Amino acid sequence: MVSSSFTLAKTYRDRQLADLLNGEAAAGRESAAVDVLKGTDAWAFQVVASFVLAVGFSYHHLYMSVCEYREGYVCNGDLTGDAGFAICAATFVLITTLSLAKSVRDRADASTLERVNFSSGQARYEKIMAVSRGSVGWALNRM
Repeated sequence: MVSSSFTLAKTYRDRQLADLLNGEAAAGRESAAVDVLKGTDAWAFQVVASFVLAVGFSYHHLYMSVCEYREGYVCNGDLTGDAGFAICAATFVLITTLSLAKSVRDRADASTLERVNFSSGQARYEKIMAVSRGSVGWALNRM
């Protein structure tokens, strides 16, 4: 679950950065590097699918392993105590991993954008703010 979170965050940010740098890249090597940074749609789909599966299987396993009263695949017990703690801990690990990945990528993207020749300082500022703003999910997470 943790490694899938980091891969998802990296893939999302690489695609976002490639879209932002697409207009700034000159023809030649820089343009090819931006295309490689973006990746393919099949790769993005595979990353999202593996993240969803990893999170789904992790929570399903936690849910089924901490359940005291089980009838087949339905938990008839209370999810307080150890069960609730385990699920809250897994949620904390997931959110912390995504937050850490965002912070690391912000720093890496800032150093990458420092090396790009922009038309003006304002253009550089706008690109950095657009990349650092994050996704809709990140904005909802901060609320």
